[in-house]
Parts: sequence; structure tokens; C-alpha cells
Amino acid sequence: MLREVREETGYDAEVLKLIACYDRDAQGHHPALPVAVYKLFFLCRMKSRVAAAQDLETLDVGWFALNELPPLSEGRVLSAQLWLALDHYRDPSLPTAFD
Repeated sequence: MLREVREETGYDAEVLKLIACYDRDAQGHHPALPVAVYKLFFLCRMKSRVAAAQDLETLDVGWFALNELPPLSEGRVLSAQLWLALDHYRDPSLPTAFD
């Protein structure tokens, strides 16, 4: 998972905790998929920048305030899940969420 973070964002990170383990369909992601998918959300801490933007697998990486997010790919993440992540960032003692 940390290798994927590095490849997609160019940042080294460390995992602090598991925020949630969700069934994709139960969370309301669209479109529906013909297989079961469980989504794991981790609270991570950025350690350092290791790759230039042109060397990444993604087209663009940016930091945004939650009230200024670009349109989300709701097949991947929902705004409620981002707010949950923020809650765990503010209070890491919150329990891991499961559905």
C-alpha cells in the first residue's frame, strides 16, 4: 500500500491506523460492480516528497480544503468518507469503522 502511495503521489508516507473497512456497494458507490469490493481507508502521515510530478503515474496531485475539492470520482471515494478521514485525523483515538 505504501508503495502505491509513493507511485501515485510522489510522497513517502507511514500508516498510522486503519480508519475504515467498507463494502463498496453498501456505501453507495456507483456504478455497481459484478464482484464484491472492500475499501480500506488508512490514516497516513507524509514523510517526504520523493518524486517530481512528471514522474508520477497520475496526471496531477494537489492539496485541497474539503470545501474546495474538485469533483470526486464517486466510484472511488465519497465525500462522507473524506469527512470520516478528517475526523480520524483530528482524533486518532476514534475506533475503526466497519459496515
